Amino acid sequence: MFKNYIVISCRNMKSSPFIYLLNIFGLGTGIAAFFFIAVYAQHEYSYDTFHRDADRIYRVNHVIKREGQDPYFGAATFPRVGPALKEEFVQIEDACRLLEVYFGGIGVVNNKPIEHDRIYYADESFFEFFSFPLLHGEKSQVLSNVNTAVLSSETAFQHFGTIDCIGKIISIKSIEGDQNYEVTGVYDNSNPSHIQADIILSFSSYLNLVGKEVDTYWNWFDFVTYVKLDVGTDLRELDKSFVEFVDKHGGERSGSKLMDLDLIPLKDIHLKSNVNQEISKNGDGQAVNFLLIIGIFIILIAWVNYVNLYTARATDRSKEVGIRKTLGSSKLDLMSQFFVEAAFVNLLSVITGLAGFVLLKKFAFEYLGISLPALIELLLVLGGLSIGILLVSVLFSGSYPAIFISNFKILTAIKGGAPQSGNGRFRKILVVFQFMASGFMIGGTLLVIYQLNYMNSIPIGADTSNTVVIEVTDYSNNNDRHVRALNTMKESFERFSGVHEVSYSSDVPGAQVAWRGSSWLMNDQTERKLVHKMTVEQKYLEFLKLEFIAGRNFAGPNDSLSVVINEEAMRFYGFESAESAINQRVRFAGLDTLRIIGVVNNYYQESLKEAFKPTAYFLIRQELRFLSVRLDNSGLTSFLKFAENQFAETFPEIPFVYHTMENLLSIRHKKEETFTRLFNAFSALAIFISFLGLLGLAFYTVNKRRKEAGIRKVLGSSVFSIVRLLFSDFARLVIIGNLVAIPALVVLGNSWLNQFTFHVKFSWLIPVLTLALSLLFAFAFTLFHLMKLGRVNPVEVLKDE
Repeated sequence: MFKNYIVISCRNMKSSPFIYLLNIFGLGTGIAAFFFIAVYAQHEYSYDTFHRDADRIYRVNHVIKREGQDPYFGAATFPRVGPALKEEFVQIEDACRLLEVYFGGIGVVNNKPIEHDRIYYADESFFEFFSFPLLHGEKSQVLSNVNTAVLSSETAFQHFGTIDCIGKIISIKSIEGDQNYEVTGVYDNSNPSHIQADIILSFSSYLNLVGKEVDTYWNWFDFVTYVKLDVGTDLRELDKSFVEFVDKHGGERSGSKLMDLDLIPLKDIHLKSNVNQEISKNGDGQAVNFLLIIGIFIILIAWVNYVNLYTARATDRSKEVGIRKTLGSSKLDLMSQFFVEAAFVNLLSVITGLAGFVLLKKFAFEYLGISLPALIELLLVLGGLSIGILLVSVLFSGSYPAIFISNFKILTAIKGGAPQSGNGRFRKILVVFQFMASGFMIGGTLLVIYQLNYMNSIPIGADTSNTVVIEVTDYSNNNDRHVRALNTMKESFERFSGVHEVSYSSDVPGAQVAWRGSSWLMNDQTERKLVHKMTVEQKYLEFLKLEFIAGRNFAGPNDSLSVVINEEAMRFYGFESAESAINQRVRFAGLDTLRIIGVVNNYYQESLKEAFKPTAYFLIRQELRFLSVRLDNSGLTSFLKFAENQFAETFPEIPFVYHTMENLLSIRHKKEETFTRLFNAFSALAIFISFLGLLGLAFYTVNKRRKEAGIRKVLGSSVFSIVRLLFSDFARLVIIGNLVAIPALVVLGNSWLNQFTFHVKFSWLIPVLTLALSLLFAFAFTLFHLMKLGRVNPVEVLKDE
C-alpha cells in the first residue's frame, strides 16, 4: 500500500512538475533560511552554557544610586566584595574575580613582541570555578603561585609555535610594569563565552605588583566578580541580605542608600547584559529574538504556500478521489495517501534545504559577520532541526489538504466539481497571512535601514575627518618620559607634508571613555557625582573642533589645575547655565580640586544607543595612549610608512598599530550593522517565498480561467482590461495583508527603536512604501502569466464548446 502511495505521488509530480518544483524549491528555501537562523540563534544562546555549574553561577553587578540621577550599572565591583560574600553568606559556595589588565599588554618571547588586548588577572580557583578545558596543566595549580600564566592555545602558538610550552617564560609589558611569568597551563577558549582571554595571570601576581592591601579595598570598582550559589538558594532572600552587607562594609560613604549589588545569571550575560565595564562586546538578545520570529515567519510562509497550491489543485484531484471512493477506499486510506504525498514533498524539501545550507554556509556566515559554529555542534543542531521540521511540516502542511480533499462527496467529485465553498475563503485567509508577513518584512527592512543610515550619517558633533589614530600605550610606567616621547613624535609628524594637525589623548571617539570616578562640588561636598574622565593634550579639544559654549580651552601647563566639562556634566552638576559653571571648583577623587574653565558641546563618543555621558577633560600626564593625526585627502600610504619608521625609533618596545577614525566610528554600530544584514537577508527570503506562492497561484489561476479570458476577448475585452481584472483579485489580498501587518509593524518597530537613545521617529511613510512595494512585487511576479492569459487565442480555448 505504501509503495502504491509513493507511485501515485510520483505520477502527480510528473503531471504537474511546475507546481511541485515550485513547492519543493519554496519549502527548501524556507527550510535553509530557518536552518541558518536557528544555528545562529542556538550559537548565541549557548554562550557560557558549557560550564559545569552554569545554572548556579552569577556575576555581581555594581549599582550606584543617587537621588535625581539614573542608576549606574557596572559589571565590576570592589576587590573585597567577592571574598567577603564567600565568607559571610552560607548560600555562596565560592567566588572568583577577574581584573582586566588596563589597555592590554605586550607579550614578549625571544625579543618578539605581540600585543594582546585581552589579558586578565584571575583568582587561583578560576579553572575550578569555570569549566574552560585545560589542555596542559592542573586546574588547582596553574594559578596558585606568583608570576604564573595560562595561555590560550592560539596565544601559545603565536609565541612558541606549540601548545606544549609548560615551564616556558613569557614577559608581559603592561601599565603595571614589566614582569616575567612562567607558563603553567594552556587552555582551550574556543567554546562560546563572554570571557575570552588571551592570557590569564595569577591574581597573586597583581597583588605582588601593587601591594597586598588592595585585596581588602572597599572602593575601586574594577574587579569583575562571580559567585557560585548552593543548590536551592532563594535569590530574593539573598538579594535582601545584600542591603545589610553593603551597610556593614560600605559605611556612610557607600552604604545601601548609595550602592547596591545585583546578581545576573552567567548564561544571561551575553544576550541580556549591556552595562558599563563589560569585559567583552556582548550580543543582542532582542535582535536574536527578532530573527527567530523572522525564521518562524519564513517557514510558515513556505508551509502556507504548500497548502495554498495543494488545495488550489483540489478540483484536479476530485475525479481521482471520487473513483477511489467508489472502488471502496475509505476516508482513512485517502488521508493516508495525501499525508504520504506531503511527507514525500517535505522530505525532498528538507534535503533541498540541507543542500542549500551546506553549499552556502561559508559564504553566508562570512557575509553576515558570524563565526561558523564547531562541526559537532552544527551536526547536532542540523540533525535535530531536520527531524523536527520534517515531522511538523508533514503535520502542518499535510493535515488540511488530507482532510479537505478526502471529504469530497462522491457524485460531486466524479463530475469534477469544486470543493466546498469554505475552501476558497480559507485559501484567501492563508494568502492574506502571507502578505501580512511579507508586508511586515518589507516595512521592517525599510525601518532598520532608515535607522542605521541615520546612525551612520548623523554628524557626531566633533571633527574626525581624515584622521589616523596611532596607539601609544605607556608601558614604561613613567608618565613624564612617555609625554616627552609623545611630543617628539608630534613634532616630527607636524613637519611631514600633508599633516594638518596632531594631538594626543587618553580616549578617542568610538568607544566609552574608560576612566570614571567620583567627584563633588566644593560647595556641596555631600553630593557625589560619577563622571567619565578623559586626559588630553593642550590642543586636543581644538583638534576635535569642539564648540566652547562658555569659558575657554586650556592655555598651557599652568592650567594643570583646571578642567573643562561637557554639557551633560554641566547639567549633571546642577548648573543652570554654562556661564554659571565657569570658575566653580570640583574635587575629583584620586586627583585634586580643579577649577572649571570651559564648557564644550556634547558629541557622540559612543553608539547612538547610549546617552551622552557626563565627561571631564584634564590636562594631566596620565593614561595618554592615542596619537591622532589629521591628514589632507591624499598621502595616507606615504604617511603611514613614515610614521612606522618614526614610531620604531621613538617606541621600539611597542608594535606599531594604527586605525582610521572612520573605522573606529563604524565599530560603534557593528552589532546593529550585523543585525541589519541578517534582517535584510532573511526578510528578502521571506518576501521571495511569499511571492513564489503568488507565482504558483497565478500559474494555476491562468490555467483555470483560460476559457473565461477567451469569452471576454470575444465580447470585446482588451488585454489590459483582462490583466487589470485578474490582478485586482491578487492586489486586494495584498492590500488586506498589509493593512493587517501595520499594527504589528508599528508596535514592534517602535519597540526596536526605543532601545536607541537617539533614533528616528516611526514614519507613516513606511507603511505606504511597504504597500507600494508589495503591489509592485506582486505585479512583477504575476505579470508574465497574466499577460499570457490576456493574449489567449479564443479559438483555441473555445473550440470544444
